[in-house]
Amino acid sequence: MMWEAAKGSDSIWEGYLDTMPVRFDTPMFWPIADLEELRGTSIAEKVGREEAEKDYVDRLAPLLKARPDLFLPSQLDTHYTLEQFHIMGSRILSRSFHVEEDETEKEEAEGTNPDVSMESSKSMDVDRSREEENPHIEAQEGQNETEQEEYGDSDSEDGERVEDVAMVPMADMLNARYGGENAKLFYEPSVLKMVTTKAIAAGDQIWNTYGDPPNSDLLRRYGYVDELGKGLDIVEIQGSLVVECAASYLSLSPEQQKERVDWWLEMGGDDTFTLDTSTLLPSELLSFAQLLLLSDSDWTKTQEKEKPPKPKSDNVKKCAKSALEKRMGLYPTTVEMAIY
Repeated sequence: MMWEAAKGSDSIWEGYLDTMPVRFDTPMFWPIADLEELRGTSIAEKVGREEAEKDYVDRLAPLLKARPDLFLPSQLDTHYTLEQFHIMGSRILSRSFHVEEDETEKEEAEGTNPDVSMESSKSMDVDRSREEENPHIEAQEGQNETEQEEYGDSDSEDGERVEDVAMVPMADMLNARYGGENAKLFYEPSVLKMVTTKAIAAGDQIWNTYGDPPNSDLLRRYGYVDELGKGLDIVEIQGSLVVECAASYLSLSPEQQKERVDWWLEMGGDDTFTLDTSTLLPSELLSFAQLLLLSDSDWTKTQEKEKPPKPKSDNVKKCAKSALEKRMGLYPTTVEMAIY
């Protein structure tokens, strides 16, 4: 994208690039003092500024210097700077979509589609797709389903293949509001369509969907949050915190702890548990705590069943309560102090 921007009017994408923002209010661009306000939240560890800048210095800068025929030396200080790297990465993060392979095309390629003339249409949310692992494409999951670690974003888990990520002019110009979607992007074998899904009165805004991510993701990817009480607020509890709390009730060696954690992950469990304001403690968190509190004999039985245990012991509740208290302790201020 930096290369296309450097081409100016010679780029077929000039018009599209001109519609994109040149500044962002996301944490990636905040001064260090402001980032301190995020201490204790899961956002702080996902910004990934240091990783992004290391990527630029170690990987991109040498390439720029090695190919002066492609990257004109006279443009290095204007179009290929670290700042431009951040801006382009943020543009991708906030505007890229994860486009799944069309079933019709897939069947045709495999020779299994009996009716090649049949068209299919599928909707695609412009929201995060568990982004992943490229500091500029993972650090701030995008408004589509491409949760790639936008530069620096370390939140990627199911990283999407680069060839499955696309940017769609016009579609990315629509705003989104939690629970307010009235339009959606649909894709067919050869065309993408933005279609209204509800009646929209004259003068009303057309709202796309980003997948209704929580405020923490909105802030990290787009630089804004929903109005108080109208969005989704969550708290993430790291599995390591639960492991630490469980150790107070059952003494396991580091090797034994690792064995159980690895088994949990192999069984499809997560290493992070999400709490929101609409539910009780996640059953997965309680099951994980129970796993860490099993006796050796029960642990063996659980492995044989190949199924996470159901929370039963009173110590599970105590462990969960302790984990919540420790999580709360990570915040440097109280809600009252933060607001007033």
